Amino acid sequence: MSAVNLPVVGAPKPSPAPADGPQLPHYPTRCFNLLIFPGSVPLRIEIRDLQNNFPDQWNLYLLGLDAFKKLDETSDLSYYGIAGIHGLPYRPWGGVQGDNQGGWQGYCTHTSILFAPWHRPYLALFEQTLYGIVQDIAGQFPTDTKARYQQAAITFRIPYWDWAANPPNGDGYFPNSVAAPTINVITPQSNGQTVQIPNPLYSYNFAPLNPVAGDFPDAPQRSWPNTLRYPSSTTSAKAISQEQQVLDAMASQFASLQGNVNILMNDPNYKDFAAFSNHAWETNDPSTFASLEDIHNSIHGDVGGNLGHMSELDYSAFDPVFWLHHVNVDRLFAIWQALNPTSYTIDKVDQSGTFVIQANSEVTDTTPLAPFADATGASYWTSDGARQTTTFNYAYPETQRWTFNSDADYQASVQTAVQTLYGGLTNQFVQAQGLNLAAIPATLPPVTSVKAEAKDASVQASTQEPAQEPLQQAVIDNVPAAQHHNGSHILRDLVSHIKSEFPGHSKPSTDGTRGLDLEAEIGKYPQPAPTPGSFTEYIVNVKVPKHVLAQTFRVHVFLGPFDTATNTWSTQDALVGTVVVFGKAETTGCGKCKDDAKANVVITGTIPLTAALLEEYKKGTLGGLGKENVLPWLKKNLHWRVTVADGTEQQREEVPGLKVSVVTTEVALPVAGFPQYSGVYELHPEVTDGRPAGYNVAASHKDYKLILECYHPSAKFYTPYLFCDYIDTPGLSRDDCEALRADENNGSLGKLSKLYSYFRPLKPDSYRRVLRPHPAGGWPTLPPIGLVNKHEELVCQDVYLDSHELFSQLVTTTNIVKLGPKPGVFMSSVNVGEGLTRVWRHWLSECVRCEAQEDEPRYEREKKLLWADSANNVGLRMNVVERKDLEPIVVRRDEDPPVSYTLQYKELAVRTSQLLLMMERSFEQETKHSDAIKKLFREGFGAPDNFITSKERRTFREWEKHPDGQAGVAAGLIVGLVLGFAHRANSANIDLTVDLGYSNYEGTNGNNGVSHWWGIRYAAAPVGDLRFRAPQEPPVNTTLQSANAHGPNCHVSPSTGLSSTNSEDCLFLDVYAPTENNSTPHPVFVWIQGGGFNGLSDLNRDGSGLIAAADHDMVVVTFNYRVGPYGFLASKEVKGNGDLNAGLLDQRKVLRWVQKYIHLFGGDPKHVTIGGASAGGASVDLQLTAYGGRDDGLIHAAAAESQSFGVQFTVSEAQYQYDALVKRVSCNTTADTLKCLRNTDIKTLASNNPNIPNPGGAGGTPVFMWSPVVDGNFTPDFSYNLYAQGKFLKVPAIFGDDTNEGSIFAQPKDSFPTVTSMNNFLKNNFPKLNETHITEIDYLYPEAEQFPSSSTYWRSTSNAYGEMRYNCAGLFVSAAFPNHGVADSWNYHWDVLLPANAANGLGVTHTAEVGSIWGSSSGVEAALIPYIQGYWASFIRTKDPNKLKPSSSPTWETYTGANMQRMHFVNDVKSVGMETVDAGQKTRCAYLNSIGAAVGQ
Repeated sequence: MSAVNLPVVGAPKPSPAPADGPQLPHYPTRCFNLLIFPGSVPLRIEIRDLQNNFPDQWNLYLLGLDAFKKLDETSDLSYYGIAGIHGLPYRPWGGVQGDNQGGWQGYCTHTSILFAPWHRPYLALFEQTLYGIVQDIAGQFPTDTKARYQQAAITFRIPYWDWAANPPNGDGYFPNSVAAPTINVITPQSNGQTVQIPNPLYSYNFAPLNPVAGDFPDAPQRSWPNTLRYPSSTTSAKAISQEQQVLDAMASQFASLQGNVNILMNDPNYKDFAAFSNHAWETNDPSTFASLEDIHNSIHGDVGGNLGHMSELDYSAFDPVFWLHHVNVDRLFAIWQALNPTSYTIDKVDQSGTFVIQANSEVTDTTPLAPFADATGASYWTSDGARQTTTFNYAYPETQRWTFNSDADYQASVQTAVQTLYGGLTNQFVQAQGLNLAAIPATLPPVTSVKAEAKDASVQASTQEPAQEPLQQAVIDNVPAAQHHNGSHILRDLVSHIKSEFPGHSKPSTDGTRGLDLEAEIGKYPQPAPTPGSFTEYIVNVKVPKHVLAQTFRVHVFLGPFDTATNTWSTQDALVGTVVVFGKAETTGCGKCKDDAKANVVITGTIPLTAALLEEYKKGTLGGLGKENVLPWLKKNLHWRVTVADGTEQQREEVPGLKVSVVTTEVALPVAGFPQYSGVYELHPEVTDGRPAGYNVAASHKDYKLILECYHPSAKFYTPYLFCDYIDTPGLSRDDCEALRADENNGSLGKLSKLYSYFRPLKPDSYRRVLRPHPAGGWPTLPPIGLVNKHEELVCQDVYLDSHELFSQLVTTTNIVKLGPKPGVFMSSVNVGEGLTRVWRHWLSECVRCEAQEDEPRYEREKKLLWADSANNVGLRMNVVERKDLEPIVVRRDEDPPVSYTLQYKELAVRTSQLLLMMERSFEQETKHSDAIKKLFREGFGAPDNFITSKERRTFREWEKHPDGQAGVAAGLIVGLVLGFAHRANSANIDLTVDLGYSNYEGTNGNNGVSHWWGIRYAAAPVGDLRFRAPQEPPVNTTLQSANAHGPNCHVSPSTGLSSTNSEDCLFLDVYAPTENNSTPHPVFVWIQGGGFNGLSDLNRDGSGLIAAADHDMVVVTFNYRVGPYGFLASKEVKGNGDLNAGLLDQRKVLRWVQKYIHLFGGDPKHVTIGGASAGGASVDLQLTAYGGRDDGLIHAAAAESQSFGVQFTVSEAQYQYDALVKRVSCNTTADTLKCLRNTDIKTLASNNPNIPNPGGAGGTPVFMWSPVVDGNFTPDFSYNLYAQGKFLKVPAIFGDDTNEGSIFAQPKDSFPTVTSMNNFLKNNFPKLNETHITEIDYLYPEAEQFPSSSTYWRSTSNAYGEMRYNCAGLFVSAAFPNHGVADSWNYHWDVLLPANAANGLGVTHTAEVGSIWGSSSGVEAALIPYIQGYWASFIRTKDPNKLKPSSSPTWETYTGANMQRMHFVNDVKSVGMETVDAGQKTRCAYLNSIGAAVGQ
């Protein structure tokens, strides 16, 4: 680093300070003089205090900020320059270069322990710069007021916005002064009169936008001339702010924000600075999911809205509210320091680093906080140097240490301030229970309901209903005993009235109880002496990888029914809170973000629920506040949803790693003193278990595996360990588990000790190298025999006994391991059982004769176990197969002959209670990561207090209660292990009944190893008002439907009548899946049928053959989508009140459906290959380039046959099609022609749907009239341009074509007698061809070979059309992948010629290879099935056509634009192999590729 030459010292301390004077009042007084006394520094105060009580400073603040924002943006000390330090534009500030070898990383330290200290000198830099401007302005006032303004300017400091405290009466949760576009000020030139100016707190105007080219690379921010909050449009450059949305969002989430601040300041878990300061996840401990950074993120998101500047960290500092917000963050940091004066320590490894911090370097108190130079100008501020706010000459109302005689008095004052400002929830319980808490005022002032004021008159009137009657004793009995107060009425009445009488703890009530006098109500009853109380705090924990969606996203948490419209989710009453995640795409300039993404950095956040639950209790919708009432209620009424940066919904299951759970902690309420959080958190996985992104008990244990080592003593060092799959626990039901859950500490493990859980040992994984077979004595050269089948091979081991041997020996060791980050690395390992077992000759002989049966009773099953230990905790159940391949030898009459057997490991049995106890021990082993804990366990609990943290001491005390581990086995562990090990269905076959949430379907077993579900609805019927719109969610139908009939075909084009076999309600799909269940999900192949976008030409394709070719390791999905005008009608009318390219949106809908539901069919949503032929191949191309190649996580590989690059019109160019259709069905006389089209019956539409000529053509009709248009969104440009620019998904891909792609389209064959007729045909299909193009094409495609019944230029025409639309486009796309960094690109040439087509000239026709890929071709093509189908099956399963191909197939080399090598499929299978594109086709394609975009492809 260098250029440490811009010292940051903060605004100067007034000098000289007055020698004496009245003491500056400390908190909670909000109105105070800004006088300076010995040891004091000026205060940063709340913005509304500044506005209401210090008008001169307020005026100077506005004028100074306005002038600050107008400074030259190229200056480092301009508003633009200082704001840019935080994110964009990514360039060095103040000449400070980076030391990080990774290049530019940005300065800001989010998701780092330096988060809070780094922002302190940053704010000081802003403050000292603004302070200087304020001094200059004060000196410009006229003589009669100059001294007054100069005096006010001396103690000027930037204000904060306290978003977690109750706003003053008349103001909102978002300050009115910040939300107003204009504001009144007195200027030096206005002669003491107020004038109106644009509010400098409202927005920042970029002047100019992007002062240096490329400063703002992202859309839409690069087009917005000023900062926006909740922009009215996320795409328009004319978007405006919607400040009411900010106000509503802050009101909706106020209780959550206040509760989070209170927890951070009071819960002992957050006395550790790393836990308090930032949201990086480091431990499974559920007690530290909150953080200052998490709350900070919520404010950014709540204020900015979808893509607003505050919502994107790179742009946030340009919004003036950023500084108000971050000053408050710094204030909370200072308050925490006051409460925890010895806890501020920094010593941690930073994995990613920043521009000036080396990655994986140790971050300490002395790490430079660049680019901020300290007062010397020769070095940088450090966390230690920035420890005190007074170092920068400021303090806060709560942190006036100089006004107190002792540290104890000071801390008590700070604690009082925290309790008064943020203890809303605990204050309610304290006052209602009659406790004496000195920190709490005698009464709490009422606050005006901001959201209530925004309601309409009818809603306001409804709040004047009479008071509720007191709740019955039955209700109060549901509250924990500690809250009863000896039968007192107090809590009962609290529940009825508390939410309305103590404002600021939740969203304003509108249920008719506001205005009641709680104290008066309580006073009606006799008051017993107060006793200590308590309550339970309920909290939602959220954990998620930060960059998993490559953009900012939000997790919204609701209680009860909520509006499903996503644009209301941040503001509606049902919302409890939001966790905002600032993810980044790989293209970001933020290097730290890139490194965090590579490291899969996980962050956490919390949303307190208790205040909202009290509201539900008061309304009578919740029966009590105890866990027995709340937890079941939450299972039904707690909801969470995810939206991405632009506000659209992201399915929860499409956010890998997102986990939402519920925890509780107890809060004690002493008779006198402050509320005390216990610091002990209880996780309640059952609340969110089994729901998308829920805790998922089974999944939470998925990284724990059972492994078996079984070997002859001589084979110990080369025998691999074996993972084991759970099978079942006979005799244990889910009801048993639920009973255990409810009664976990009463010795209920007795039943489990009588049960065994069964596992199947699996063959070694490929990454665990097996040196050689491991016989338990005997010949290592003999291969194992007797394998069951190719889909579920049993582990086998040979045993050889010589004539003198009575037994062999097996060492059996079973362990529970926690998988680590890399194969073969375990985070923990606990032994379940081990022993040395003798395998007797007579036992082997008997087992051969008594083969184990699958369905035999449990007691018979256990009798045949070979026990590995004396306690019978672990046993092996084996099949024994006698080998007959021994060479006969002569033995004595009294000797047994030598024998050889193969042992098949059928099952491993583990006593269920032993399994659970060892599992708990594994949990403990993993948890004991602290050296202090380890030493504590070694030396006992008598270790000195300073030896361990309070948190570790509490943890040990919990362990100390259950020394043998048995009583500590949680019921959740029982369910999660005994049933959670069964992460797949126990049955041998897949469940044919699937519950999609909106419908239940029952499939069919095809009796060929494949089951199918036909006719599954994936979208609502696109009829009526849904015609010409994007597909909508399917309606709910709870009736079990038989999925044994294909859905109807969609209407096609052209048509002159209504087909009885077609329907407009046609959005259905079929699923084919292996019948046999599998613990590992299968790769998925989604097939898009062709038909030129005018029809569907490959209906109801059967996926069984392809699945069989893939060794039953594949799930296939086929579907219908809208075509013709129903899917591709385009016009300005449709663009304005409909959706363009609806057919492509249907396809996208299917891909999203696959992500959401395919796991129910055994498919893997993270391994999806899309494929298609002809228009289906074109659809593959278009899905890969959708939204400019945006990765929505839907597609992981692609394979397209005969992909089509037909003409693409713009919306305006396609208008003629719309206008003609409107006229044909007599809608042209109506005011709303689109509405008329939607109201027109389908018969009329289908009867008036001919092909018509394209404008610019030669007067004839095209082969295909309807096709996708360039809509600027899904299809942002022509396909040629998108692939040339690399705007496509970078996934492995196969493309290819047939030799004579155009022959079936240039018809009839006798209609091309001249070159003019050829040119006319091409112009009719590609109307943008000009004369230059035509001349060159005529040269490239001269008169060609003649065939019977064909005209002179027929073959030339078909060749030109075929290569232009299909062959050359495919070669271009295949080359685009390696050109843009994707090496896994393959191309093929299908050249299998049928004899009949050789004679008539059709040649190798369009999509001829499809039948062989699916295994349905015949004749000469059938011989190629094993080759091409094998390649396709391998590609779908592994993303590589070679990995699982038949051994006889040649290696398929990748394609590049340089080598142009492709697989050549020919009639003679022995000649199938690689070829190079011939010189003639290279020349023709080079030209056709060069004009592709110009002609609209």
